[in-house]
Amino acid sequence: MRVAGGGDRAPPRGAMTHAAVVFNGILGGGGLGWGMAQVAGAFARAGMLRRVLCGGIDGGIGLGPLPLTRVSTTALVGTLFRTPLRSRDDLIRTLSDASFDLLASRRLPADADLVYVCSWAALRTIRAARARGARSVLWCPTPHIEESIRIAREEGARFGTKTRYATDWMRRRVLQEYAEADWIRVDSRYVLETMVRRGVPREKLLLVAPGVDASRFYPGQGDGVFRVCLVGQLSLLKGYPYLVRAFEALGVPAGELMLFGPLVDRFNRRMVERYLVNPRIRHGYGDPVPVYQRASVFVLPSVADGFGFAVLEAMACGLPVIISESTGAKDCVRDGEEGFVVPDRDVEAIRVRLLELYRDPALARRMGRAARRRAEGLDVGRVGPELLRALTQAREAAR
Repeated sequence: MRVAGGGDRAPPRGAMTHAAVVFNGILGGGGLGWGMAQVAGAFARAGMLRRVLCGGIDGGIGLGPLPLTRVSTTALVGTLFRTPLRSRDDLIRTLSDASFDLLASRRLPADADLVYVCSWAALRTIRAARARGARSVLWCPTPHIEESIRIAREEGARFGTKTRYATDWMRRRVLQEYAEADWIRVDSRYVLETMVRRGVPREKLLLVAPGVDASRFYPGQGDGVFRVCLVGQLSLLKGYPYLVRAFEALGVPAGELMLFGPLVDRFNRRMVERYLVNPRIRHGYGDPVPVYQRASVFVLPSVADGFGFAVLEAMACGLPVIISESTGAKDCVRDGEEGFVVPDRDVEAIRVRLLELYRDPALARRMGRAARRRAEGLDVGRVGPELLRALTQAREAAR
């Protein structure tokens, strides 16, 4: 059978030896980019990787040369930001993801029999893979889209903004991705539960937790300042306003709070600017390693977070962590051992746990050591073999 884009024959459906990785972003850039890089690296080490289709590769991720087809919507996004649509972040994201998906679907390698693609920019790619006889794995790093939209609306109402998490067109596209993908990889039990609750068949879901590079993220030397940090994209879903309130109520002299990460839209930029009036609250963006290494404790009070890569990074840097029930990385944190798990939106619970760690440095050190040990057991190298085992088991079960 001849296929578009090359003269090679499409592989028999069921074989999974030649993989393509598809991502609308920079491989290794940010949490999603790092998650995709873990899988691309695993496929490369297994001799399976045929092509990465993405906007580019961060040279600092240490994967070496990878077979790259550059597919970028940067020019489109830049043009849209110079139009009246610049205030519609959700619409710009929709157009970017849909355009990327169309372009990538036309450039899949002809011999790929397995396509691993990130949700939101995947529907045409999934269909193109199926037409070639290939299997598709849809990575869903966030809770079910209906759950995410509901929670985003609730948070917007709490803080006086109409949060546009996704356009209705994108919502329908993502639901169709769920339906048409052969398998859906999720990072945590939290995401898995939202999927099952919303009707996705359990047998379609592959639970494989992310890993961390413990050689890059390692403990540093603090300077004696009780420093609290949150690392991640600063959106309402990350719950950072609850951390700010808890920190301001803490009453620790000379303590500091670092909010470290990109600001996703104008509303969140204005929110953070108001917080920065307090000289003990700071904002930054860039390499997070020095932030972790100078911090005393890491907090991620998300209200809807599929995993939270920063949690494992902070643990690898020897920090006790405080995370919410709706942070997927709670699968890796034992309450009272590596840190604390607190109820969603519970400012007082965050404050109490911060104060406990401030008043008991020995407890903080013990939890930090336990966190480092736990992170070392979740090395990034285990992600690929676990994913491949899960795929093999799913394929055998489907026969």
